[in-house]
Amino acid sequence: MSFPFVEFDREAIPLFRMRREWILVFSFMIGTVVMGQSYVNYSREGLPGNLFDPPADPNDSSLRPLILALHGGGGIGSDNTRYLVDFSGLRLEAAQRNALLYLPQATTAFWHLNNRPTMIMEMIDRAIEERNVDPQRIYVTGFSMGGGGAWDMINLFPDRFAAAIPIAGIRPRTAMNYETLLAKPIWAFHARDDNVVGVTQTRNEVNQLVMVANQPAIIYPAAGNRTATLNHIDDEHSLRYREFPTGGHSIWFGVFSLDEAIDWMFSHSLNESSTTVDVQIEQIEFANDQLVFSVRSTESINAYIQESDTLEDWRNLVPLENLEKDVIREADVELSKSASYFRVVVP
Repeated sequence: MSFPFVEFDREAIPLFRMRREWILVFSFMIGTVVMGQSYVNYSREGLPGNLFDPPADPNDSSLRPLILALHGGGGIGSDNTRYLVDFSGLRLEAAQRNALLYLPQATTAFWHLNNRPTMIMEMIDRAIEERNVDPQRIYVTGFSMGGGGAWDMINLFPDRFAAAIPIAGIRPRTAMNYETLLAKPIWAFHARDDNVVGVTQTRNEVNQLVMVANQPAIIYPAAGNRTATLNHIDDEHSLRYREFPTGGHSIWFGVFSLDEAIDWMFSHSLNESSTTVDVQIEQIEFANDQLVFSVRSTESINAYIQESDTLEDWRNLVPLENLEKDVIREADVELSKSASYFRVVVP
């Protein structure tokens, strides 16, 4: 058994500051229209909502991921607009990755009440049916009340979400099954100086998962420590927790724009498996900005070629379907200028 890696970065510069209203308005103006793309009203009775669906290449029939993002208490209402500004950064990330972004609005607190979780999943199922969404790559995130909602959603529907990123979350309101959650990729974020939702709310959830994993308890920095960023990394259980020394409650603006976190989220899929299959990459060549693989398998499988910059945040590049036993399959992959590592994985 490998032990989680805990890092204290004492040189960390505070990443987040209290936002000013004019910055929010400017961010909203940029985020509301991205290259002519706007939100689609995606509401139903009792559940207002918006959907960002970036225009897809008509010649590309591949399935696309979807992010469910849950707002905080300040977004409660039925106007279907007041909460959008908080997701401007996440929307830009979704546009870059050709992912759909579903933003429901809670008309009352909290996310677990009034049949909202079931209604949300029904709207996601509608997107799967109508908008070429990949059911294996549904993700959930949220902040504050929505951070607790993210914990609740992956707890209620563990077989539907491939990964979760709860941010500055309140305590979850559902009966948590930590044994089941331990098998789900989760990366939680909180700031130590959060005076709206105390950092202990997220620490408590992470501690429960660490205990179920039978791993050493996390040693947290002192409450008044304003220099050390805590990074708890347990990739054996796909559990991560990052605790910023400062940033207050509004850290979601920075997290939603953190490529490292978004890349990590998209690296996960429900069809991941620990099954070991003998797969080899052979005859790697570069030609005309193309990376050419020859892949050999000892079984009939489906596989993915992946790339990574850091050996942590792997991204799917090319699916290899029906890779027959003892047959070499060649795949052309557009060369990434930054990727340093490549591998083949069996989903």
